[in-house]
Amino acid sequence: MQARFIPALAAVHNFIQIHEPSDRLRDSSSSATGSQVFSENGAANIEDEEAEEDKEELARQWKITPEERRRAGAERDHIAKEMWNNYQEELHRHGM
Repeated sequence: MQARFIPALAAVHNFIQIHEPSDRLRDSSSSATGSQVFSENGAANIEDEEAEEDKEELARQWKITPEERRRAGAERDHIAKEMWNNYQEELHRHGM
């Protein structure tokens, strides 16, 4: 069973890279604090800013509203939580 996780996760990763290449980190609109990532010298991380700009450009091209982005983020979190709970149940079922 565990051997199936790696190929499945690789497939999910590849799908995300194809369809949402700029989704490296969750954007600030979906974080609880809305804080920006800063480097050691206090300057905003340029790569994160570029990723955010890419994300915004894709959202404009595909007409993705902020509400849809929030809904999709909530759905992603729900799926991840469900997967984790299923994994924990499997571990418990196998006495691990």
